[in-house]
Amino acid sequence: MPKTFHRTDRVSAQIRRELGTLVHNAVRVHGLPSVSVSDVEITRDMAHAKIFVTALMPERSVEAMKGLKELALGAADGAGACHEAAPRARAALPLR
Repeated sequence: MPKTFHRTDRVSAQIRRELGTLVHNAVRVHGLPSVSVSDVEITRDMAHAKIFVTALMPERSVEAMKGLKELALGAADGAGACHEAAPRARAALPLR
């Protein structure tokens, strides 16, 4: 019986769960408008991933995306305000 899910599907699902937790914590801690990670598409070689988020308050979606981008850039630099999420995010993102 062949596998019904490919490895990329399982990795995408795990990334979606991990990022969902990180985004939920960032929204709560930093007072951002509510967003959720709705989908993750990953390339076959697992070198790149495209993350889709949904704003639960569409009128504040621009504010939510701006805040998430600022936090993501800060976490990538190691100087972000989201200290508890940064080490876990770096550990979960390398896919090779």
